[in-house]
Parts: sequence; C-alpha cells; structure tokens
Amino acid sequence: MSITGLPGNIPHQGLKERNPPELHISKVRAPTSTDSGANFDIGDIWIDLLGDDAYILVSKDAGVAVWAIMGGVPGGIQTINTLPPDGAGDFSILAGTNLTVVPGVNSITINADGTLSSSFPTDAGTATPLVGVLNVLGGTGIDTAGAGNTVTVNADGTLSSSFPTDAGTATPALGVLNVLGGPGIDTSAAGNTVTISTAGGGVAIDEINVDSTTGTGTNPVVPNGAGAVTFTGAQVAASAFANVININSDLPNQFEAQIQRSLAVAAADTTANGVSHFDNTQFTVDGDGFVQSIAASIFSWLDIGVPGALALDTGYFVTAIGAYTLPTGTANGQTVEIVDVVGGGVIVTAPGAQIIQLQNAASSAGGTATSTDLGDSLRLKFRLADLTWYACPGIGGNWLIA
Repeated sequence: MSITGLPGNIPHQGLKERNPPELHISKVRAPTSTDSGANFDIGDIWIDLLGDDAYILVSKDAGVAVWAIMGGVPGGIQTINTLPPDGAGDFSILAGTNLTVVPGVNSITINADGTLSSSFPTDAGTATPLVGVLNVLGGTGIDTAGAGNTVTVNADGTLSSSFPTDAGTATPALGVLNVLGGPGIDTSAAGNTVTISTAGGGVAIDEINVDSTTGTGTNPVVPNGAGAVTFTGAQVAASAFANVININSDLPNQFEAQIQRSLAVAAADTTANGVSHFDNTQFTVDGDGFVQSIAASIFSWLDIGVPGALALDTGYFVTAIGAYTLPTGTANGQTVEIVDVVGGGVIVTAPGAQIIQLQNAASSAGGTATSTDLGDSLRLKFRLADLTWYACPGIGGNWLIA
C-alpha cells in the first residue's frame, strides 16, 4: 500500500486537507469584526505590532469575526464579570445616570457627575455614606421612616406642634414660636427656659382685701374669669361706719370706695365726719375748699397807698389819689369799706357790669364813685340779684357818682 499526496495529508480517507493556521501580521491595528473574509480561517492568528498583542480567530458566524486576544504586553483582559470583549477585543464601559467615565493611558476613572451628594452637612457635623449607605436616624423627639425612594422625618409625639391658649392656638413658623407678654406682662429667655413675669418684676395681685362686705360681696375680692376686678365709688349715709372712707364689696369680683356724708352733732365726734355742702347765703367756699361763714367773716383794715384792686371783706384807709377797683361780687353781703385820708381824688370803680348805688344815685355799669374831701367814706355791701354794691348803712362826706 502506498500513500500519495503531500506529507501529512490523508486525502484517500475523504478528509479535508489540513492547512496550518495562517499568521497575519499588522503594524497598524488590531483585528476587527469585519476581518472575516475568505482570507481568514478559524485558528488564524493576528499579530498586532502596534499594540503588542496577539489574537486568534475563533468564530466567523454570519460573517462576523470574533478574535480572541491571546496575550500581549503587558497582557490583555480576557473577561469582565464573565463577559468577553467584542471581536476587536474591546470592552465598552459606559457612564450610567449621574456618572462620568474618564479614560486614561492604562486606567479608567468613574466619577459622580456632581448631581450626586457624597457628603451631607448638618447643624452639627457632616455625614458621608459608608459603602453607599447613609443612615437617616431620628434624634430626641424625632422618628424617621423609609419606603421606596422616600425618607419621612416626623415628630414622635413628644414634641409640641401647636400651643392652645386662653384665646386661640399658636403654631411655630419655621421652627420659631414667639412667647410675648401682653399688657403688664414681660417675658425673658435664657438657655432652654422662658420666664413669664409681671412687668417691672413685681408680684401680681390675685386678691384684694376690703373693710366690709354687703349683699353677695366677698372678702377678699378675687378677679372674674377674665382677670378683672371692678372698682367703683359711692356715697353712703352719715355714721354708716367709723371711717370717713370705707372699702366695701357688695358683689362678687367687685368693690367700691364709700365716703359717708357728714352729720350735725352737738359735740366733736369723728364718726360723724364726712362730706357735706353749704348754704350759699350763709357760707362761702373758695377754690381750695375753704369755708367761711358770711355772718362771721373776719373783717380786716389796711392802709393802701398804691391804686389797684381791692379785696372782699376788707376795710381800706386810702393814702394816695388814684383808682381803686372793687372785687367782683359773688354772694350776698360781701363787704368793702373805703376811707379817704388823702383829701379827695379817691376813685372807687365797679368791676365789669356791676354798679355802685349811693342812696338814690347809681353809677353806670362799671362806673365810679369819687371822694371830694378828707374823711369821705363808703361802706359797700354786694347784692347778687342785681349785681349792685349798695352804700349801707350810709355815706360819709360827699361822693361824685358816674
């Protein structure tokens, strides 16, 4: 038996003639998936001189070449997470959401693109995730809950979110609740404490003691539900109590200052003291409340040498010529007396619309009576009904009326 053909061929057995793998050498590139034509057979080797890598053709299915890297300097990556490179030996590393991929000479850098937080500043310190996990935990009075992509932060029920008051309910705004004082109230704060006190630092009055009670009054008197106490004034009958003024409660939440009326008695009695008023035909009361009996007025005599105003219930020895104006009469019986000691020329003038009446002669309103000689005199008494000063009981000397 003889064997013909090329050495190593076995054609008589019907097998394809064995061809050794072809070696392809390129100085410019690595093979691609399009390097799959008739010139390439499975097992062919591609030497990439530019990249110092070697590839072997492992598939040409559907005309797409798959070149597997065999090695190189410093050596190729065979798989990433069990995935092989493409026919050109390439792996594509793509950026996902919020990521960027930065290739280097022999490195690939994957960065967050700035829209992802890598640190979380807080009121006290900064938190950074650990192995991609950031714990969001509640502090005192705070609970947290997570579901899906949401973390909910809640007060746990031990923190107040509303503050009911006597009139309305207050709720904090941006975490701030104002605690302010109303009329007569001050507030102050230090640390975790708010102090509410009466204005000026005094002690608030919560009850008032009184001298007596009548009806449904109470002692002490306490405020009503609105914090108010009613304080009034009143007059009561003479000798109703020992003091001129008495503080009495006659209704709940109310008291009054009572002043008793005076009483006429035969002898000194302080319990009869009180307020009273007077018969204006018998008494005068000045602006200071000073009371005088008209019948018992103290009449005084003065020398006067400067013309001017005269006073009620006063006698004058006039020592200088000039005009002397009577006081304005306000009550019956008010008296002024004038004696000329200079020798004539003393002019007595009636005030305003009042008149001087000398026997049957009357001055004009605001008119005058003028002395003519030494010793001329007048005693004038006022009558309120006709606003007239009458010479009573008479006239001394000779007076000229005008």
